[in-house]
Amino acid sequence: KGIVTGYKGAEPTYLHTIDPTKSELYGGQQQTFVAPYTKCNRIEDYRTAWAHFEKIFNTIYRFYNIVDDAEITMEANPDDLSDEYVSMLSTLSFNRISIGIQSFNDKTLKLLNRRHNSTQAIEAFNYCRKYGFQNISLDLMYGLPGESMESWGKDLDIITKLNPEHI
Repeated sequence: KGIVTGYKGAEPTYLHTIDPTKSELYGGQQQTFVAPYTKCNRIEDYRTAWAHFEKIFNTIYRFYNIVDDAEITMEANPDDLSDEYVSMLSTLSFNRISIGIQSFNDKTLKLLNRRHNSTQAIEAFNYCRKYGFQNISLDLMYGLPGESMESWGKDLDIITKLNPEHI
């Protein structure tokens, strides 16, 4: 019937979709969906993460009409995108990765209390390319405290060389 969203008295109410779904986004403020598995140390951890993702996708495909060319995006922090984790993500339905880089300036990243550094940000992008992601978005922030036009220009130079599909 659909996904139970609540109850009217003793009767369940269901979420139904009629229109085809063209886009799915996993992320937002809770970056890197199923985040506990991003720091996997054992192959069993990756299998567990994959099983969780697969269960979620199976549920979504069961209750929603997802079009064949739907854009399915994973938002992630750069330090969560290890070689192994991106390899696992590439076997699922994700076809776009949005990476919250914010800046390539390590001082600025520390000021923002980010967990990653500029090297990790570039590595995360490269892992995504390595495993076949051809639709990558890199997020930058402009007008940060202490940012100069020179430092902003350096961020733009780096991101231009990486050549993502979206900025």
